[in-house]
Amino acid sequence: MRTGTSPDYARQRIKEHLLRFTELYDQLKGRRINETILASMEASDNLFPEIKYQYWSTKEAAEDRPG
Repeated sequence: MRTGTSPDYARQRIKEHLLRFTELYDQLKGRRINETILASMEASDNLFPEIKYQYWSTKEAAEDRPG
Protein backbone atom coordinates (compact mmCIF):
# COMPACT_ATOMS: atom_id res chain seq x y z
CA MET A 1 0.00 0.00 0.00
CA ARG A 2 2.91 2.36 0.59
CA THR A 3 4.53 2.02 -2.81
CA GLY A 4 1.48 3.51 -4.50
CA THR A 5 1.28 0.78 -7.13
CA SER A 6 -2.29 -0.19 -6.26
CA PRO A 7 -3.28 1.18 -2.87
CA ASP A 8 -7.00 1.22 -3.65
CA TYR A 9 -6.97 -2.48 -4.47
CA ALA A 10 -4.97 -3.29 -1.34
CA ARG A 11 -7.33 -1.28 0.87
CA GLN A 12 -10.35 -2.97 -0.67
CA ARG A 13 -8.89 -6.45 -0.12
CA ILE A 14 -8.07 -5.68 3.51
CA LYS A 15 -11.59 -4.37 4.04
CA GLU A 16 -13.10 -7.50 2.46
CA HIS A 17 -11.01 -9.81 4.64
CA LEU A 18 -11.85 -7.91 7.81
CA LEU A 19 -15.56 -7.96 6.99
CA ARG A 20 -15.42 -11.71 6.35
CA PHE A 21 -13.54 -12.28 9.58
CA THR A 22 -16.07 -10.25 11.53
CA GLU A 23 -18.94 -12.15 9.94
CA LEU A 24 -17.39 -15.51 10.79
CA TYR A 25 -16.58 -14.39 14.32
CA ASP A 26 -20.16 -13.26 14.88
CA GLN A 27 -21.51 -16.54 13.54
CA LEU A 28 -19.21 -18.60 15.76
CA LYS A 29 -19.92 -16.45 18.78
CA GLY A 30 -23.65 -16.81 18.20
CA ARG A 31 -23.30 -20.54 17.53
CA ARG A 32 -25.21 -20.25 14.28
CA ILE A 33 -23.31 -20.92 11.09
CA ASN A 34 -24.78 -19.78 7.80
CA GLU A 35 -23.37 -22.45 5.54
CA THR A 36 -24.34 -20.53 2.40
CA ILE A 37 -22.23 -17.56 3.46
CA LEU A 38 -19.43 -19.86 4.60
CA ALA A 39 -19.41 -21.69 1.25
CA SER A 40 -19.27 -18.37 -0.60
CA MET A 41 -16.30 -17.23 1.48
CA GLU A 42 -14.53 -20.54 0.96
CA ALA A 43 -15.06 -20.32 -2.78
CA SER A 44 -13.49 -16.87 -3.01
CA ASP A 45 -10.63 -17.22 -0.50
CA ASN A 46 -9.98 -20.62 1.00
CA LEU A 47 -6.73 -19.98 2.83
CA PHE A 48 -7.13 -22.88 5.27
CA PRO A 49 -9.16 -25.57 3.49
CA GLU A 50 -8.57 -28.19 6.19
CA ILE A 51 -10.00 -26.13 9.08
CA LYS A 52 -13.34 -27.41 10.33
CA TYR A 53 -15.49 -24.62 11.75
CA GLN A 54 -17.30 -27.14 13.98
CA TYR A 55 -14.08 -27.56 15.95
CA TRP A 56 -14.26 -23.93 17.04
CA SER A 57 -18.01 -23.45 17.31
CA THR A 58 -19.01 -25.34 20.47
CA LYS A 59 -18.09 -25.31 24.11
CA GLU A 60 -17.55 -29.06 23.99
CA ALA A 61 -15.08 -28.66 21.13
CA ALA A 62 -13.18 -26.04 23.12
CA GLU A 63 -12.85 -28.49 26.00
CA ASP A 64 -11.47 -31.15 23.62
CA ARG A 65 -8.82 -28.87 22.08
CA PRO A 66 -5.27 -29.45 23.21
CA GLY A 67 -3.49 -26.79 25.24
